[in-house]
Amino acid sequence: MIVEREIPSTATAALTWAQNMARELTAKPSSALIATVLASDFALDVLRANPSWIDTLLTPPEYPLTASANALVEYRVRRSIAQIASECSGAISVEQSLGYASDTAKRCIDAALALAEAETAARFGTARDSVGNPVRLCVFAMGKLGGHELNYSSDIDLILSFASGGESDGGGSFTAPISARVLDNSEYFARITRRMAQLLTERTALGSCYRVDLRLRPFGTAGQAALSFAAMEDYYQREGRDWERYAWIKARPIAGDIAGGERLREILRPFIYRRYLDFSAFEGMREMKAMVDHEVRKADLGDNLKLGPGGIREIEFLIQLEQLIRGGRDEKLRVSGSLPALSALAQAGWLTTEDAQSLRADYLFLRRAENRVQMLADQQTHSLPTSESPEDLSVRARIAASLGFDSVADFLTELQQLRERVHQRFGEAISLPKPAGTHATSPSDAAQSPVLHDDAQLQAAATWQMLTGPNRDALSESAKPAEISLELWQALIGFADSSAVQSSSARGRTRMNKVVPMLWALALKQPYSSAKIEACALRLIAFLQAIAGRSAYLALLAEKPMVAERLVQLFTQSAWLAQLITSTPMLMDELLDTRRLTLPHDRESLQREADNELAGGDSEDIEHSFELLIAFKHSVQLRLAVGFLQNRLDALSAVNGLSDLADVLIERVLGFAWRELVRIHGFPTACGARNSGFAVLGYGSLGGAELNFASDLDLVFVYDADCAQSETAGPKVVDGQRFFVKLAQRVISLLTTPTRFGALYEIDTRLRPNGNKGMLVTSLSAYGEYQLREAWLWEHQALVRARWVAGDQTLAESFERLRDQTLAIVRDPARVNKEVQAMRERMRAELDRSNAQMFDLKQGQGGLVDIEFALQAAVLSAPHARAWSTKTFELLPELFGENKTVIANMPVDAEHRHRKLLALGLRATLELKPRIVPRLEIAQALECR
Repeated sequence: MIVEREIPSTATAALTWAQNMARELTAKPSSALIATVLASDFALDVLRANPSWIDTLLTPPEYPLTASANALVEYRVRRSIAQIASECSGAISVEQSLGYASDTAKRCIDAALALAEAETAARFGTARDSVGNPVRLCVFAMGKLGGHELNYSSDIDLILSFASGGESDGGGSFTAPISARVLDNSEYFARITRRMAQLLTERTALGSCYRVDLRLRPFGTAGQAALSFAAMEDYYQREGRDWERYAWIKARPIAGDIAGGERLREILRPFIYRRYLDFSAFEGMREMKAMVDHEVRKADLGDNLKLGPGGIREIEFLIQLEQLIRGGRDEKLRVSGSLPALSALAQAGWLTTEDAQSLRADYLFLRRAENRVQMLADQQTHSLPTSESPEDLSVRARIAASLGFDSVADFLTELQQLRERVHQRFGEAISLPKPAGTHATSPSDAAQSPVLHDDAQLQAAATWQMLTGPNRDALSESAKPAEISLELWQALIGFADSSAVQSSSARGRTRMNKVVPMLWALALKQPYSSAKIEACALRLIAFLQAIAGRSAYLALLAEKPMVAERLVQLFTQSAWLAQLITSTPMLMDELLDTRRLTLPHDRESLQREADNELAGGDSEDIEHSFELLIAFKHSVQLRLAVGFLQNRLDALSAVNGLSDLADVLIERVLGFAWRELVRIHGFPTACGARNSGFAVLGYGSLGGAELNFASDLDLVFVYDADCAQSETAGPKVVDGQRFFVKLAQRVISLLTTPTRFGALYEIDTRLRPNGNKGMLVTSLSAYGEYQLREAWLWEHQALVRARWVAGDQTLAESFERLRDQTLAIVRDPARVNKEVQAMRERMRAELDRSNAQMFDLKQGQGGLVDIEFALQAAVLSAPHARAWSTKTFELLPELFGENKTVIANMPVDAEHRHRKLLALGLRATLELKPRIVPRLEIAQALECR
């Protein structure tokens, strides 16, 4: 440090002082030099000793970096001073500055590793695996360096590993020096590690290059300096702790065997990121935070910009917490840097744009302040000096001026407000305990507080403790609470006695003891009849049985009581939703953020969302891609069901959304099947540059855009006859027609194959030409000939609700022309009405489940099928050709008024009736009941406009 300096105590004085100091170095100092001197005594001292460096202040020469300690240190120092000048003068942003520091460290590590490898190889030869292939060390950067966000004066956290065991070849030839000898790979790479660390840490006249910290490796300082990939995998599977998962989020290979390092990261991915939503991360975060806070208190680091309340570490923890929770399902979140992770979270919708921008701004402010604190004397410190000594006053003044503040007070006020904001957000995110006497004031608090300590939950907790306690066998039926039935009591006892509960870990048992009483109390508080509440409770027991061995889901409910509250509401309202969530617990993720429940569900929006979901998986792993697709289906179904139950969506919006969802899924499945067959067979050469030459047609409820939550799909497959005239041009040649048959078979197989999340749909192909006796796939020309010359009237009825769903767009246009032509055939209206009426009566006799008290919504007289038949008869009897819609709700206002007598006793208000019947049908499905309702309920529903 320069002695006998005047000491500026205000921001203005600090800037004047820096200008004077810069003039001592050169007669005409640049703004960059003044900014450098203002920010750093270290830079001022180095530039005084090396005035020639001033001319290349912002762009030091990138001379070849040799791996001697002196060269490494000089290289690091020159680039560090350039970093100070560039950041403090505004030539680069703080984000670029962090990247610049990271690049500097990587280059120094590369050079040190190269020399260490060369020296070791000269004495011991090349390390090789068991079959003689050379093996290199991989250097993993952890922490800030791993995230490409190294602060100005940071140590570097490294973990060293190598692909496989073996030994060195001792030189590999008879010309090797006599002193050469063979080393086991572990010792070989340990020597390289120690030598590399020595080169980086050795002190010279300019100081040392870096402080190297290897303590993050398996077993810490007691562990080997470098471990094989297999040993690393074994350690993290057996011994890995929560804090190590957080550490590995930022890990990246930066030197040596980079490709091998990427393989190891993929091997360790299941340790870092669980495949499910991992809310157990909250406990790990709280434990880590508690350890950090202990160290902060012990060392009196409350004002520490990194570790103190509202500091850098809390923002990093917030980001990493979201990554750990969701990164197993969303590959795009598996990024190492804090800022890229923030962007990924915002793009995925897990943070609002406003929240992400706010956190980004706060993070960058703190990182700029941290850099200024460290730049002053090139020391790894994270705290502003707090005393009122002249020296500390001067430091605060210079830092405030360097950051662009007019006064120290302005800087400290903004810093304090920022840290309070960050700490509050962090506390809300991980539910930090509040000081005694405080009350819930934030939206997050309000969402969690109602269910934590009320009397109902305390009573439920006592009962559950009694059921699972040591005196369980002595429990008599008289212990049953009065408000629950014997059936529910026995179900609770059965669950408490189940192996899933009895064999759970201590942590799992703790979570269960919190979750069960909470759900129990919430169920009892629902504003429904006792029968509905009991049904909900039984569904919750089935759900708990399903997740009892999957502690992360219990953690979600324990950590987020608002999710438990929403879950209980849905379980009370819908048996179908309860069944869906029980079979796919990851759907609870949708209940975390109510904004996701209101995402758009039109075809274009769903296409984008499906593609985003699939982009998070491996396109070559069709099984995983398919699981993502089924999870996407369930997610959208959940949103539509909740929207309908909460009256945000009417029946038409719900059935249209379900139909658009089916279109999008069929479209993606066709893409899977097409790519799979093309890899095996190639595609028919006659297709040329056209699309697939294949199309999927939707009939029935799919064609009419009226799918229910449990509907199957009526599909017909057609192809372009010209495309089928050639063979495929691939490894296994087949003729074109056979290719399209295989394609249709594969589409059906993919749609109907059960997975651990269920199947996508049930498929019915009987509406194709000639039904089950016909070809599974028909050329469009043959399909057209059949429709125009052979089809029965009922097949033309079915064609009214037929539309293109997926595949070749050119075929879609041809199909529409053919449909219009077929529906325009001139027919005798009286004959049409007679045949339609006769067919309807036969169907009603076979399928109508109505009786004096109950009405079949679909097949009953005046039900949905009657309305459909009336419209179909009207279309087939129309005197003029036109492009008819396939959708009942679009045809009704146009046609029904003129044809209301086609079906006997059909009401005049068919539009209103159609909507009400659809709504009642949806509610029946969501209650897992047949679509047969009391006639009184029908009458009441139809009265409501």
